[in-house]
Amino acid sequence: MGIHFIFKILIALFVGLPLIFYTMAAVLGTAMIAGFGGALSGGRFLAEALPIILTILLNIGLAAGLLFFLCVSFITPRTANREFPLRVYCAVMWAVIGLEAGVWTLVKDDWEIFGYVFGAFCGLLGALGIFYAIGQEDHLSVRVRRDIPRNPLRRAVAFLFFNGALGGLILSCLFSFGGLLLIFASLEAWPMLTGSSSSTHDWSEFCSGFIILGLYLIAHALMSLWIHRTWLPTRSPMWSRLFFLVSIVIPYCATYVIYYLFTQDFLEDGTIPGIMLNSFYAIADGDEESVYAHLIAALVLAVGALVLNAKWIFERLKDFKPYERPTTPVPPTPPVTQTAPAANENPIPPKLG
Repeated sequence: MGIHFIFKILIALFVGLPLIFYTMAAVLGTAMIAGFGGALSGGRFLAEALPIILTILLNIGLAAGLLFFLCVSFITPRTANREFPLRVYCAVMWAVIGLEAGVWTLVKDDWEIFGYVFGAFCGLLGALGIFYAIGQEDHLSVRVRRDIPRNPLRRAVAFLFFNGALGGLILSCLFSFGGLLLIFASLEAWPMLTGSSSSTHDWSEFCSGFIILGLYLIAHALMSLWIHRTWLPTRSPMWSRLFFLVSIVIPYCATYVIYYLFTQDFLEDGTIPGIMLNSFYAIADGDEESVYAHLIAALVLAVGALVLNAKWIFERLKDFKPYERPTTPVPPTPPVTQTAPAANENPIPPKLG
């Protein structure tokens, strides 16, 4: 990463070492549960422990690969297409996790493995992708434009993987809501494929909660981009990420503080539409009225944010086109000629003596 050496040490201590220790503990714990002695001869190790160990190593390897491509993106020059390798890797990782969850679902004959695992991963990847994408620059260098395809269909796909905040936002939404569509498509197809029940409970609550949080995140992300372009256009795009976090946390804390100042009591079960963090209570309690209130509020905020950013979205889509050489030739620079000295100037010094 292109950061100070002290921050590299802190990341190694709080991210790298816990990841390594977790991997070692998970692998050794799984092997010990299956047993090292009789398990090897009795086949329990190969049947029970080895698939779990391989799954853990695969997921840790995917996480390490994500960190690697993030580092590569951080140190790549801004004039290059620095987001392309990272976004392609995220798409591959999304497909691999989905395939892995599907294989475990078929092996265990339990559809909920796919629903929970792949759903949680899609939500996490989408949320992190949205937060990361809003800090991207919109300017495309000549070096990047030369790689933009001229075919309209290929150019539309390339827009998702090239530099720019809008492409990252759309790709993150595709990861999240595309995964949700796959989950519910498999929910309907599972009984026809296996003849067994696909779920033991109603997944509409999971779907509504997923959509509510997704719409809130999209609304806050677009509003953060609008605030940055309107009030601080000359500042770094990183400020959008700060506005994103502030717009989620500050209204939530301010609401509870104001409620306590006026009532001298804590707000426990109240529903506050439009406050993202408050929606977790409604989703956890399964209160349909509160869930619908948050769903409507999140939809209104998302539509309003889209309206405010409509011009920016249109400009970004229109600006994504291949590099074209200027049609009018640039006039050559006239050669520099030495001018004669003025009449009152004598460039040759007088001869003394």
